[in-house]
Amino acid sequence: MKERPILMSVTTGQPSKRGKRLKSADGLTWKQRNREAVNARRRELYAANPDAHRARQRAYKQAAKDKVNAYQMAWGAEYRAKLRAEMILAYGGRCACCGERQPEFLQLDHIHNDGAEDRKNNPATKLFAKLKRLGWPKDRYQLLCANCNFGKFMNGGICPHQEHSHA
Repeated sequence: MKERPILMSVTTGQPSKRGKRLKSADGLTWKQRNREAVNARRRELYAANPDAHRARQRAYKQAAKDKVNAYQMAWGAEYRAKLRAEMILAYGGRCACCGERQPEFLQLDHIHNDGAEDRKNNPATKLFAKLKRLGWPKDRYQLLCANCNFGKFMNGGICPHQEHSHA
């Protein structure tokens, strides 16, 4: 009789406790292919005993604190980058003053110079999400490059490009 090879866990590097769990030809696990069913079952279990569910979550987060923090940081960075890219696209993808298109240089500008007041009421990380919920309003916000935005700040609310073009 031929011996079966010892399967190693991809995540821990230790011998797998469940040798039957192999990825299929499409490369997805059963859990990934049946995401809706898995989530439905989780909702069902939560509804049956929310306190036990919360206790399990707390215990897991405590035991795997580094793993959970790393995942949350990576997810948050990806989410903020996507949201920023969406914001840039929603506001035209270029500086409203000089036409700069490099995304790294573009910033959200408060047209009526009320940014300080807005920042008191909205933490910076939540402003883009709020604007998205509001449909990216264009009456109070615009895109400016860093130079135009800082120039506007230093020049009493008027970008130096606009000041020189009217002279």
